[in-house]
Amino acid sequence: MLLKIVPFLITLHLQPIAMANPSAMMLLPDHYSLISRQQMKIQFRLYLLGLLSIVGSLCFPQLTVSLGLMMLLNWLWIGYNIASASITYRNVRQEMMAS
Repeated sequence: MLLKIVPFLITLHLQPIAMANPSAMMLLPDHYSLISRQQMKIQFRLYLLGLLSIVGSLCFPQLTVSLGLMMLLNWLWIGYNIASASITYRNVRQEMMAS
């Protein structure tokens, strides 16, 4: 859900700048240019691996380490996606303000 909310909020915050300067409207990023579908697929696979790790660690307590690793990778990937979308937001905003 976070991967849909972040692009929406970025677009929402850039729209007033674009409305004040119509030539900047072309600079508004597409939702999938902020967080691509490929990045979303990787995130989904990490979620699935996390769920499998939970089930596996219930059956085999030795797999608890894999659960921790999957959760760590999952949150690192979420952080990477949000950070890259934030950098794109900052760059687009500077371009829009300059035009």
